[in-house]
Amino acid sequence: MTRKYSIEAPENSAKAFGVGLPMSRKNAVEVCKFVRNQPVEKAKKMLQEAIALKRPVPFTRYMHNVGHRKGDMTAGRYAVKTCSEILKIIESAESNAQYKGLSSANLVVKNIRVHQGPTTLRGSRQGRVKAKRTHLEVVLFEEKIKPMLEAELFSKNSKKITSEAEVLWQSIIDEKYEG
Repeated sequence: MTRKYSIEAPENSAKAFGVGLPMSRKNAVEVCKFVRNQPVEKAKKMLQEAIALKRPVPFTRYMHNVGHRKGDMTAGRYAVKTCSEILKIIESAESNAQYKGLSSANLVVKNIRVHQGPTTLRGSRQGRVKAKRTHLEVVLFEEKIKPMLEAELFSKNSKKITSEAEVLWQSIIDEKYEG
């Protein structure tokens, strides 16, 4: 059975679909919001930190009875099970991108969506519990270095570039002329 994605993915993209994943849909919505529009390497690092209980996932929509966490967030959770399932799907999409010949360094998580899956009953006759299932779709896009980066480094307002910007610019130039 082929699944339809919510967007038409162009050639410079890779996708993966997770069906019937054992995680809460509400937690998955918050974790997806946490990693959306992030580079793949950064998103994977953020999810690994959440699994290791080092970085909580901020909850902004489904935050009833969710406690506060250190830092600037009002409510957050360490959604370990959800983060591990989403990490698997992102890694699958990344391997699909490598198979298509896309550069892993330029991949960005542009489209990550959660859909409600089936609820199945588990347990005995007397004590049944609904098991939550969730579908997840991930589409990664390959984005090249934008010409806007040069404009940001050499803005009209600043006449002198910071040392960090010089190092970044030099690394971009080195990558461009090495390959």
